[in-house]
Amino acid sequence: MGQGSAGSVNLRVNDIDVQGISQSLSDGGILPSSITASSANAFTARLVNITSDSLRVRDGAEITVSNSRTGGAGNLNINARNIFLDNGASLRAEVNGGSRGNIRLQASDFLLLRRGSSIIS
Repeated sequence: MGQGSAGSVNLRVNDIDVQGISQSLSDGGILPSSITASSANAFTARLVNITSDSLRVRDGAEITVSNSRTGGAGNLNINARNIFLDNGASLRAEVNGGSRGNIRLQASDFLLLRRGSSIIS
């Protein structure tokens, strides 16, 4: 694994739909569909920036900034007319030992969480 901060993810789209989870893996685990900036070292995970008319995250999918070691989690920034999380979807900024990340949401029409969805920082 290389040294340094993770790169940033920058998306500018009309509509985006992140949905679902993988089939069971050989060890019985599952993987969510995701948009992620992640690091596993002493550096910051950087940014996920999404600008969209409509953002839908559903059925266990997630958008995440994280660091599993001592670096910072980075920031998750979403600017959309509509932000819709449904059926166990999540927006997360997670860190093990570094500085916590920020989640900044700007929804001009609505932000809706349904059926066990979450925003965690």
